Amino acid sequence: MSYIFMILGLIAGAFAAGCIVSLVGYIEGRIKGLTLQSLTFMALRWERDYYDKERPGRWKCSFSVRRLGQFFPTITMAPDPSKIKAEDKKKEGPKGSTLAVSIIFVILALAAFGVGLYIAVKGIEGLKECFILGAMCGVSAYLLVLAWIGFGMSGRNGLLRKIQELAVGTADESKLESFVIPPFAHEEYDPAQTVMKLRYATVYFTVAEFKNDLPAMTEAAHELMALGTTGLSESGKFAVDTVLFSFFSFRKIDPEQAEKYYQRSRRSIDNDKDCNGRRKLAYYAFFIKKDRELARKYAQEGLDALRAPDPRMGIVQRNFEEKMLRYLISRLDEEPEN
Repeated sequence: MSYIFMILGLIAGAFAAGCIVSLVGYIEGRIKGLTLQSLTFMALRWERDYYDKERPGRWKCSFSVRRLGQFFPTITMAPDPSKIKAEDKKKEGPKGSTLAVSIIFVILALAAFGVGLYIAVKGIEGLKECFILGAMCGVSAYLLVLAWIGFGMSGRNGLLRKIQELAVGTADESKLESFVIPPFAHEEYDPAQTVMKLRYATVYFTVAEFKNDLPAMTEAAHELMALGTTGLSESGKFAVDTVLFSFFSFRKIDPEQAEKYYQRSRRSIDNDKDCNGRRKLAYYAFFIKKDRELARKYAQEGLDALRAPDPRMGIVQRNFEEKMLRYLISRLDEEPEN
């Protein structure tokens, strides 16, 4: 029975650590001037819907069995469009924030480990002590793992720096025009953690798409295909599938591959209401499904979505999405139906 209570304590401790991580992430985000965007716990997710026609930015709740494996609560933060000026969105967050948060996690982990060690030395007399000991071990282990990930992300020569270089190079239209996409950073990418690989490959693909660099897009797409989605959260799987679905629907038309990645995250892709999500569906409808009416519907929804006050959508991406949506509409207007 004592072992059962220790295991239950371990699970409870890990969950508590997840709550601590979310709280620290929330505080860090607020310091940077961000606001809470979403909260996910197992099958439930609460998030702001900037594409609600009546009340843009309202909170909505969704349920998905695909999230059942996500036991630990997670949050995302985004700029607050009502409080942050356009020029503020270009500012970087506090330098070393990832390192600072990792140090906080280490301190909390050591504190939890100290409590568990004290209980073990003092002597386990009952089920209560077994539960608390397991909980302290769960807290300590979870926070140490996240700290290790954080220290890896904060390395000066790591993949995070490469991601920042790509972001800075496309911060505004003037920089984008002269920005030269660097070779894919295999030296930093190959030994990196899966989460960092996902971030780098998706950012690299996006920047290459802005620059209309097909070879660079192809390399990023191939890396995402090799990366796969095993072990990723629902949002991580969507990030991979939506890029590949888009790539094979327009850039390198392959109906079989486009359908494969569309079906893997169909619900998330269909529910992606921003201009980027609608544009991908419009191209899929036009080039893969050969459905001109549906393509026009999605394209118009994408143009309408450009008016939404979504703080996650930068001016460079908005301009790019509008250009691509209008390109498709021009083809629908000019090409006769078969």
